[in-house]
Amino acid sequence: MSDVIEAAVAALSAILALLVARHAPDAMQLAIDADGAIWLRRGEAPAERLQPRLAGDRLVTFSSPAGPVLVWRDCLPADAFRRLSAHARWHVERAPPQPRATP
Repeated sequence: MSDVIEAAVAALSAILALLVARHAPDAMQLAIDADGAIWLRRGEAPAERLQPRLAGDRLVTFSSPAGPVLVWRDCLPADAFRRLSAHARWHVERAPPQPRATP
């Protein structure tokens, strides 16, 4: 019985060690180019263009090929978030209306 307990503890320890040893997520860089497009670079990966979907006072939501990207106000300096939010809001308001899915 003690061999089973020792094996279970060893397996649990190995799993916990793997979870703790995972590297930190890659840094993300946001940029707005001269044409007004918003780009995201994750670590060393090539930059991908973001499409603003929702711009609010505390959160800006983008869609990207990899999935949604949420930028919270706490993630950036106040002036950088204000500029990003205003730019995203401008894009959202100028975009053609999106067709709504019918239930």
